[in-house]
Amino acid sequence: MIRVIVTGLGGLRDRVRGWAERTDRLPMPEILEVMKSQIREEFAAETWHGPYGKRAWEPRKQFGSRTPSSPPLGGALSAWMAAGTTTARTAELRVGGEAGKQIAYHRGGGQSSLLAAASFSILRAKKPARQSKYGPDHPAYYAMWHYLRLNFGVTVSLERLLSGFQIPHRKHATRNPEMTRIQSEIISNHILHGKAVPGAVSS
Repeated sequence: MIRVIVTGLGGLRDRVRGWAERTDRLPMPEILEVMKSQIREEFAAETWHGPYGKRAWEPRKQFGSRTPSSPPLGGALSAWMAAGTTTARTAELRVGGEAGKQIAYHRGGGQSSLLAAASFSILRAKKPARQSKYGPDHPAYYAMWHYLRLNFGVTVSLERLLSGFQIPHRKHATRNPEMTRIQSEIISNHILHGKAVPGAVSS
């Protein structure tokens, strides 16, 4: 049941005026922080909080001399936390440049294609090294062979380079019902009570 009680038009006019003023400028910095808090939770739990529930990431493994980074995916979390723009009525969280390309690769795609993306990518050797005395029938011909040796202390066969490495996708940073609920509560409480917080707020 919904009950509307009018106790005094003078007070109502003041309240409606306050609602209108607060509607003109919504608490978008707080909304942006909700987005970032979800991403922090995903990286801490290594779990995707997706639109249809939570799904754990593929467990990380040591590769060569490089131990799994903490937080996972290297500087991806820092890039997300440093991003974000707001206006009076919008909030956008986007990582651009080279960092954005790396994040999209590890997520499994951009925002529009992420839900339908496969669970992993195949990374194969394609580019030759800038200076190599070997031909394409030798692993040292490829830039990837040198990269893995220098950064991970690993030398791999030509067959492995050409067949590729399976890189699990660690999806994150998408809207989910819990985040939407919190954002809706923050906006509603801001307009009705002047308090940009989630949950129940007394008048």
